[in-house]
Amino acid sequence: MEKLILTKVSKTYGNGIAALTNISLKIPCGVFGLLGPNGAGKSTLMRILATLQEPDGGTIQLGEINALTQKLALRKRLGYLPQQFGVYPKISLETLMHHLAILKGLAKRKERQARIDFLLQRVNLYEVRQQSLASFSGGMKQRFGIAQALLNEPKLLIVDEPTAGLDPVERNRFFNLLSEVGERSIVILSTHIVADIQALCAGMAILYQGRVLVQGNPLALMEKLKGQLYEKKIKKAEREQYHLNYQVIHERLFLGEPIIRVLSAEHPRNGFVPVAANLADSYLAQINQA
Repeated sequence: MEKLILTKVSKTYGNGIAALTNISLKIPCGVFGLLGPNGAGKSTLMRILATLQEPDGGTIQLGEINALTQKLALRKRLGYLPQQFGVYPKISLETLMHHLAILKGLAKRKERQARIDFLLQRVNLYEVRQQSLASFSGGMKQRFGIAQALLNEPKLLIVDEPTAGLDPVERNRFFNLLSEVGERSIVILSTHIVADIQALCAGMAILYQGRVLVQGNPLALMEKLKGQLYEKKIKKAEREQYHLNYQVIHERLFLGEPIIRVLSAEHPRNGFVPVAANLADSYLAQINQA
């Protein structure tokens, strides 16, 4: 199976902002999660992988393809769903799918139609294939985006914040589809939503301020926090003091009162109780320690 290998990929914009700094990753076949807050550099990295931007330095290799010097070869094997994309609003979904399929090299009408029908059924848009995209909701447009990204059966599929606008049923359908694609292709799921990574990814990396903080298996990352997490319900007036005295990595409300979760090598006593780590804890601990 081919791997996607990134070595010291960097990108600094003209205003001096370093969007990416020495990004090195080895990504095998399967669904790989790229997790980070907004502004971490995820979209910049996705655009570079999709050949839409040039890095300042580094190398990107997909199997035998040099992604920086053999862009056309990579594009033939690439599917891309950007975070934001436009559509032609006055033509039907099916017509636009045919147009995009031809651009992606599906020249034979019969084979193209079969592929389009299959994908529109998978994303639950087949019944509205004759409608114009102007009539589509945000979630429907997102499902169209997923379908067009899969037209050429890509070996590398890049999806950037893909679950925006999807309801729970659509979200589950999308997860199942990505999981199937990941059985034979490399799928990169870029998101700031921890639950998306936990649902799909056997491998992941946390990106923060343009740098990779950690790469690994989500379960292994959670295991590293075993025996170090504690929780306590506090009063709102006590929040500032607890944040000064403890390494608080997460806070939530329960019946209007804060519950804090802290990271500590030893039991902090003082009413704290030990809790099991989840992936959100691993993510927040990495961000807080960066």
